[in-house]
Amino acid sequence: MRHIALFRGVNVGGAGKLAMSEFREMLTGMGFERVRTCIQSGNAIFDAADEPYQVAAKIVKGVEARFGFCPSVIMRRPEEMEQILRDQLFQDAPISALHIFCCSEDQMQVDRSAISALAADGEDWAILGRHFVLFAPAGIGKSKLAERLPKLLRGDVTTRNMRTVRAILDIALTNP
Repeated sequence: MRHIALFRGVNVGGAGKLAMSEFREMLTGMGFERVRTCIQSGNAIFDAADEPYQVAAKIVKGVEARFGFCPSVIMRRPEEMEQILRDQLFQDAPISALHIFCCSEDQMQVDRSAISALAADGEDWAILGRHFVLFAPAGIGKSKLAERLPKLLRGDVTTRNMRTVRAILDIALTNP
């Protein structure tokens, strides 16, 4: 079964240092196959027989033992990522303005009025299953909504820009 592991807070601001070559080696040593990584922020694509929650638990335990920190890992299947690309409402928006917040919880429960109050003029958003899609034309770094959103969503949340989501999916759907 093909899996996508998305880490939260890896190789960001000097915290959670994780060399991707060593990480790939660790995953391969755990018995995962066709292991690939995408950029340095903790995105791994691989095959494993276990269910996603089992895979995540193994990865967390392995990273803690080998690298000395305990990351948040959010698992996805390639089909989920494909659905985000297919169903997101901002098909004509510049790719640089789109960001996907991936949530660990199966049911996304949000305070829509709080989110709307934080959205700047021109920003828009949508919920797709366990994903929150943010259109931030001025950039995610200037968005108060993007800054506060992880606290408004239940569970662990990690964010990827749409360009990275497409790159991860390209890897997931091809053979190494």
